[in-house]
Amino acid sequence: LICLLCFPSIFCCSLPLIHMSAVPEFELPKAVVARIIKGALPEGVQVGKEAKDAIQIAAGIFILHLTNAANEACQEGKRSTINDKDMDKALREIGLEDYIPPMLASLEAWKASQAAKKTAKGAANDE
Repeated sequence: LICLLCFPSIFCCSLPLIHMSAVPEFELPKAVVARIIKGALPEGVQVGKEAKDAIQIAAGIFILHLTNAANEACQEGKRSTINDKDMDKALREIGLEDYIPPMLASLEAWKASQAAKKTAKGAANDE
């Protein structure tokens, strides 16, 4: 699997093997992946089609792995809804604890933007 080749240190034996014939089911939209790649790299850096495809597949598999780890944390808590604490525990479990602060900051920024949209929509409805 491409993800295992790219990120062997973050995968453990609990990740179920995904056959390559099933991988397209897990692909993120190409436009979204391209936008993320473009935003992450300095201007002028080019990324080949095969590299974009590999990143797209790896990201999808990574999401499956992280979701699986978060679901396990959720089930340990005897709950059926994954929350941010489960994500925190999942990131620690797969060895990506350095990503917890950026994840929490992004989550707070997203919540703030959603609240601002709701406020703006409410103000527009009042007029």
